[in-house]
Parts: sequence; C-alpha cells; structure tokens
Amino acid sequence: MSPMKEYAWIKELASECKEYSDSLGAYFAKSVSKVSFAPIPQREMKRSWAVLSRDLVHFSFDQETSFPPDLEATLKALETIGVDKFNQDLLNEASLAPIFSASFEKIFETLENHPQILGMMDQADIIEDILGVVARKYLPIFRLFPVFTSEALEIVPHLREPLFTALYELPESEHRRLTLLTEKIMRKFYSEQVRPKLYENLKNNIKGRNLLLPLIDEAVNHLPPDRCMTSLISILCTPKEELTQGRIISIVLQELGGMYVKLAQVLAELAPPSLAKELKHQQDKLGGIFGSQEKSWNYVLEILNRPAWERIKSYMHIPAHTQNAFAGASVGAIYEFQLTDHGKKKLGITNSILLKVQRPGGAG
Repeated sequence: MSPMKEYAWIKELASECKEYSDSLGAYFAKSVSKVSFAPIPQREMKRSWAVLSRDLVHFSFDQETSFPPDLEATLKALETIGVDKFNQDLLNEASLAPIFSASFEKIFETLENHPQILGMMDQADIIEDILGVVARKYLPIFRLFPVFTSEALEIVPHLREPLFTALYELPESEHRRLTLLTEKIMRKFYSEQVRPKLYENLKNNIKGRNLLLPLIDEAVNHLPPDRCMTSLISILCTPKEELTQGRIISIVLQELGGMYVKLAQVLAELAPPSLAKELKHQQDKLGGIFGSQEKSWNYVLEILNRPAWERIKSYMHIPAHTQNAFAGASVGAIYEFQLTDHGKKKLGITNSILLKVQRPGGAG
C-alpha cells in the first residue's frame, strides 16, 4: 500500500497566495491583454451575428428546450465575437483584471480548503469528465472571454513573452511582492514535487545521486527571487507533454547560467537517459541569455550601447524588434547581425556576422 501523500504544503501556500489574488489578477490581465489574435474576417462576423439572431428567435418562440438548435454553431459564434471584442481592445487590462482576481481568489480558497484536490492532477480522465460536465453548463459564458477559448489555449506556450514583458511593467512594489511570492512557490514546488521524483530516479545511480543531485539542490537554493519568477513563467508556459523533470531543472539552470550550465552538461553523463538529454541540450532548447527572448535582447542592446561598442555598432544593422538567439552556448548566446554598407566595406565581407554575448557574471 502506497503511503498517503502530504498536502499540508499546498494548504499553506494557497492560504498565503489568497493575499496576492489582486496582484496576480492585475498581472495576468496585463499579460493577456498583450496577446494578439488573428483578425476575424467580416464574413465570419456576419455569420456569428446571424447565428445568435436565430437563437434569439428560437428562445423567444420555442420554450420546449433550453439549448439552441445547433449548440456548436452558437459556441463558435460566441467565441468569434469574443475574439473580435478582444482585438478591438474592449476586453482590455482594466476589464480582465477583476475577472482574474476573483478567479485566483476562488482557486486559492478551494486549494486551501481541499489541498488533496492537487492529487487529482494525475487523474486526467476524471478531470476531463468533470470539466465536461461544467463546460456543458457554463461554456457559453466562458466563450465570451477569449482567455477561455481554444485559441487562447493554443497560444499558452507563446504567452511567455507577454508575461515577461508585463512583469517588468509592474510598479516596483508589485514586482517585488510577486517575485518574493514565486520564490516561496518555487522552493516548495522543488522540495515537495520535483526533488522526491528526481531522487527516486537517481537512487540507484551513485554518481548521479552524489554529484548531480547536490548540484541541482545548490542551483535551486541559490536562485534569486526574480529568477524564480522568470523560471516559473517558463515552466507555466511549457506544454504539459514537454514538462519533464529534466525540462524543469534545465529552466532553473538556464536562469543561473555560466558554471551551472557547463557543469550540468558534463554531469549529464551521470544521469538517466531522459534527464541526460535535457541537460545536454538545454541551451539549444531554451535559447537566449535568459529564459525570456525580450529580456535577453534588451541585455544585448544594453551591451551594444556601451561606449566601447560605438565604432563596431556602426558596422551592423540593429533590428528594431526583439530578436531570438541564433544559437545557445554554456556561458551565453550567439546573435546574428546583418552588416551595413560601411561594415561590409570595413570588414571585407558581405555575409552577416555572429556575436557571442556572455551572461552577466559569465567567465571566458
């Protein structure tokens, strides 16, 4: 018989998180309002309004059923109109904030009173059935808000950059509050969820248990509050099927950078295959100097704006928009730049150039 799971840590965190519901609500509203959906064609909008008009007539003259004649079409119409309103900035930060705040408060209250509900996360078929029952009754309402639509679910992995951007747009006091909160969440999540499974995988691997596990423990314990926040964002925006133990650890080590990334690649030889693959290739999977493309690019621009780079900068075209790294490296990342006519003449080449940018505090 397997031992009973301990959920006290969830109850403790949920209780504290309730105090942050408004801050989290404002933060997520700011983030989601930055998401752009594809424009809705006019013909789809006309069709959607026609469907709802038909439903209005149906409900006015046919009282025998509580559902419209074509529920799928109705849901699609509500979803289309919701996305259109979102694109028109009618569902903006101000209107979304109270919805998110109330939702977070209810979620944390539920977890505080019933922490064992987290144990259902492994029971996908049961959760799907529960959600199906709820959706049949409430989904038409949820579809009015694009954050609940299938389109929104599909862009979750791409929500990472808006989340990062919104984080740095928060007032300093709110930014500090949320980073300190996520520090506690990350520490608890690692100690209660990640580490026990990691230890189980390494318990029969003496070198992995005695060398790799202490390295990971040290990395997590030394992760600063702001890096805890950016790590958590990357974890939340990783598709569930890709969120392995190795990926979580890779994200943490990527945020620390430098020595930790290099050591992780060396010690990957001591780890089980699934973990070793993530640790060996983490810089290629995550890319950039940090977990965030925008944060990484801003750091590159900061370096290029230093006096020592003034002459070299005149050789290159500096893109106006955020650029992803060309490739990753253990102590930084490599960025590609197109040359100006002046640069081509001075350097005697017509191709682009690659610059390796070190992470802050990196050596070599």
